[in-house]
Amino acid sequence: MHDSMPNGQSQADSDNVHATLNGYSHFEQVAALRELMNVPQWVAYNSAKKPLDPSTGSGADCDDKFTWSTFRNAAEMHAGVGFELGEDSAIRVYVFVDYDDCFHADGTLEPWVARDVAQLNSYTEVSPSGSGLHVVLRGQLSGKNLGHSEPADGIEMYDHARYMTVTGKHYPGTPTSIESRPEVVEAIYRRTVAARGIETESRAFRNREQRGKMPPERGSKPRAGGISWHLLRVRFRRPFPRHPISRDASPAARPVSARRPARPAAVSAAAARWSGRCAAHLSRGLALAAGVAAHAVAFVVPRGA
Repeated sequence: MHDSMPNGQSQADSDNVHATLNGYSHFEQVAALRELMNVPQWVAYNSAKKPLDPSTGSGADCDDKFTWSTFRNAAEMHAGVGFELGEDSAIRVYVFVDYDDCFHADGTLEPWVARDVAQLNSYTEVSPSGSGLHVVLRGQLSGKNLGHSEPADGIEMYDHARYMTVTGKHYPGTPTSIESRPEVVEAIYRRTVAARGIETESRAFRNREQRGKMPPERGSKPRAGGISWHLLRVRFRRPFPRHPISRDASPAARPVSARRPARPAAVSAAAARWSGRCAAHLSRGLALAAGVAAHAVAFVVPRGA
């Protein structure tokens, strides 16, 4: 019979826990990792960095909390472990900043990355590849995720719909706790957005609303399936120049340059001939219709009725 532990666990259960945490035991010594370990949003990942459901071994999904589990269950798969940043706004409490390939050959950081890490001043660890850094903060982004860009600019920022790999390899000189730095995060986010020339979700939404209420400025390019108001103006504008004289003035009062030119005699004659032919065809059509109607009545109504 196994000895009883103070928390009700047996000695065997305790041994199993420590065996499970073999390779991750240092997580319990870092305040930031202890905080994350208490949140059941953990997954495992394979050599291709595909997230896996710790309970089934199949693929995990960022918007399906039933494919996440506890830290211990994820650690039992003897693969890498990661933390899910879910879609639900209620659990969107962490910001993940990923710096790729930021180390020089001598182990020093890129100067701009070193400045960012110093300003963020939150828990930072070395990535699984050993060539990058991950910074974890408390908070939210003001817009959409900033994923990998082309050309690569060395930074990605996420607060939802993503999982972050966790190595526990604390980067020296940074805090061991997860801090909240909303002003710094926003400044880095806006800098990256401006450098990439993209819009945040809120700005894009406002622009769509404005485009729905007013036409684009003159000379703007038409959108796919849309209309260029500039071209529309050119196509249907007046064929003759406007004149400062009022429209109420009689044609004789307008200068010759503003009057509509007289219709040529040949055009008038052709129009008259066309009108006469149309009238003749209409008359014949009406006569034919009357004849058909008379025959129909004679056929339906019996004689002598």
